Amino acid sequence: MKILIFSYYLPHNDIDQYTLRIHLKTLSQDNEIILVCGVRKGEEGLLEDTRKYCAKVYAVKLDLPNLSWRLKDISAAFLLRGTMNCLRFLPPAKLPWDRLLIMPLFFFFRKELSDRLKEAFQREKPDLVHFHKIITSAHREDIPRHVPSVFFDDDAISRLFYASMIAEKSFPAKAYYLIRYLGAKKWEKLILPSFKKVVILSENDRKWLTGINPFLSNVEPIHYVVDTELFKPAPVTEDFPSVIFFGTLSLSYNREAAEYFAGAILPLIRKEIPQLRFYIVGPDPSLKIRSLSKNPLNKVVSKVTGHAEDLRGHIAKSAVCIVPLNKTVGVKSRILIAMSMAKTVVATSAAAQGVEGLKDGENIIIADTPSLFAEKVVYLIRNREVNNGIGVKARELIIREYCSRRWKEQWETIYRSLIKT
Repeated sequence: MKILIFSYYLPHNDIDQYTLRIHLKTLSQDNEIILVCGVRKGEEGLLEDTRKYCAKVYAVKLDLPNLSWRLKDISAAFLLRGTMNCLRFLPPAKLPWDRLLIMPLFFFFRKELSDRLKEAFQREKPDLVHFHKIITSAHREDIPRHVPSVFFDDDAISRLFYASMIAEKSFPAKAYYLIRYLGAKKWEKLILPSFKKVVILSENDRKWLTGINPFLSNVEPIHYVVDTELFKPAPVTEDFPSVIFFGTLSLSYNREAAEYFAGAILPLIRKEIPQLRFYIVGPDPSLKIRSLSKNPLNKVVSKVTGHAEDLRGHIAKSAVCIVPLNKTVGVKSRILIAMSMAKTVVATSAAAQGVEGLKDGENIIIADTPSLFAEKVVYLIRNREVNNGIGVKARELIIREYCSRRWKEQWETIYRSLIKT
């Protein structure tokens, strides 16, 4: 098959762009991949690495922003670009309010990429077009409707904004995420039916999207996988004793989880293990989270690293990975990546929901209260043999049920069904 994949970003090893990397790596084995993508300053080396998976790459050098959804994103430039792009490129909406709601999504629209996408389609004549992530859907009209098209995102974006709205404490932040939630919900309802197939990573997200639009019958959940060759146990000296939390910290529920662990669980652990180090890794940490590592008299967090180009070193050095989220959105990848590196994960039942094959005490540890969470972490730190054994079982599960071969099989089945239809 000849597949044209459209993405605003190059594939990275971080969580946000990880699925694109594994997609190119697996699908390029037996298919011809044409990639249209944006390239940011300093990514020339990454672009060359990406070319080995593609028959051809149509790259556009752009000053692309990071995918940050924090309150700081409301600026004159953000609103102006979103407004102009929305008015110029969006098909007529029923009400002016519709345009206002979905305007922020069009902040990312780039005419240069639009022109490059049309050029690649006309020259390459692909069997189908794959739109990767929600921001590419603004370019849906660049491809004729009769051409088989598939849209993929890790999560239902409106569901992420809704979870952030619930997690926020302040009224301005809640109002901001309410607007983003309503806009994303409106856009998903408007644009997703135009694709032949919408692919998502969980059954919960499928139910969410069909709840938004009951007539949306083209949504299919697929099984998440991990590149077990990339994320594998590393021969590094462990920073013992230590725990790590990693994730996109611009999302409210991730910040809430990190702050919850630092405030309610970590003090209980340090009563038993005073020297325990706690690391937070992820882009866009809030001022509150950064402040946890800056007070020399009360250094709650040992280090806040911010964005990490490669998570593997941070995960490999930690004794335990923690996922203390109280929401079921956007958490599968971090659990499975840590497990693939043979690390024991201590998570809440909400965070682990929907991950098949998990067995508490065998390949993961589940704890839903601060006292139990602290007790489990202390036990794992003090019993390294048990800790290592759970990590080994965790990796065995990933190799058995979440290997990249399964990703290839799922997608080729979807692609062939669309082309045949």
